[in-house]
Amino acid sequence: MSGVPQGCVLGLLLFLLYINDVVDLFSGAVHVKLYADDIKVSLEIGEDADDIEELQRGIDRLSVWADTWQMTLVDDKTMHLRVLLDCANRCQKQCTI
Repeated sequence: MSGVPQGCVLGLLLFLLYINDVVDLFSGAVHVKLYADDIKVSLEIGEDADDIEELQRGIDRLSVWADTWQMTLVDDKTMHLRVLLDCANRCQKQCTI
């Protein structure tokens, strides 16, 4: 048996140190929030299609990071929310996870 007992304070601290650098994967206007083992990534996308590409690059880097550190991104727990004020004038390009 190896590791730290479940529920131990040391286990939480070690996990936070393990994932702490994930925030550095995102740049610019992309906002990242960490809470326990969850991550929230958000970006206000304006008229510029580069905003969507910046978000996609961050998501791609997150996927590579997870593979590198042998972490699993659970598809069933992955969600996205899209809020639009004016559908007619927005870019229709999609991001993929």
